[in-house]
Amino acid sequence: MRATLAFSLLLATVPLLGQQVTGSDAVTAQYRDPETIERITNRLAGRARESWSTVLAKGDPALTWGSIASFSLLLHECHDAQLTEAEAELLAKRMTESYVSSDAAGKKALAGEWSQMLTALGGGPAARKDTRAKLDARIQAGIDAKAGWARVVRDALDRRAQILQKATAAKPEWANVPGFDASMSTADLDASLEMLYFMWVASGRDPELVTLEGVAAIRAIFLQNFAVLPADLQFALANAQKIYAGLRVLWYTGNANQRANLAVYFSGQLDALGLPDPTGGGSRANQSQSGGDAHAAFDADMVVGLAGSSYKSAW
Repeated sequence: MRATLAFSLLLATVPLLGQQVTGSDAVTAQYRDPETIERITNRLAGRARESWSTVLAKGDPALTWGSIASFSLLLHECHDAQLTEAEAELLAKRMTESYVSSDAAGKKALAGEWSQMLTALGGGPAARKDTRAKLDARIQAGIDAKAGWARVVRDALDRRAQILQKATAAKPEWANVPGFDASMSTADLDASLEMLYFMWVASGRDPELVTLEGVAAIRAIFLQNFAVLPADLQFALANAQKIYAGLRVLWYTGNANQRANLAVYFSGQLDALGLPDPTGGGSRANQSQSGGDAHAAFDADMVVGLAGSSYKSAW
């Protein structure tokens, strides 16, 4: 297999043939729902992003997007899990359902306890250990009560423990970052695909050209050919959750000029991966990159700003 992968997102005529889009049918359903994918696309394209004060369900206190963001940050801090946009959408829906059906005490807990736990994490190692135990107990209690949000969280954590492939190539220098490893989990593979979609729309390409059939085909290529992929790409896939979260930080917090530079960068990397814009409008980066440099996307530049826990601020 050549270093440059010969696949395209534009595979509308290719049947799924049992191939998966993600490791979860419930998460895949978020991409199939027109309203949900529109929200995700608008966020990733930089056109709209929910405020933490955006109300998901009215009440006293109201359930807000900030409640979901706080929970996502809590998962990052306690379980080193970085949710994709689709996972966050699913969590928001299930937590809203639980909120609506809860009594006053239950509503108060779902709306506010996650931010309280985040605050408690700042109390030192012992406090962090206690907070994680409290979070895990809360998730288990939710599962016992058949709360949809808790099942979503447990499934998300399970996907992060499901190791699909391990990089066998020598670790690139750029991957010598605390927390980066050689194991690609189901969650990493899922994050890598949403990351490609993010790069596609952030670089100004038409989201309507992306099909779930094409995404499933790319997922199969990554999974089945992992061992022969270049080292840079192996380690990028193995750490896709963190890289994708970090790129969203750079994108969400960047000014217009920084976003423009990122858009050009993303377009060039998509071209190098064999994913050109068929309209020619989005491929604004230098086209002279050779096949041997096809995966330069996953070099030091790709992880600028990702050291430590900076990627958590994607939420």
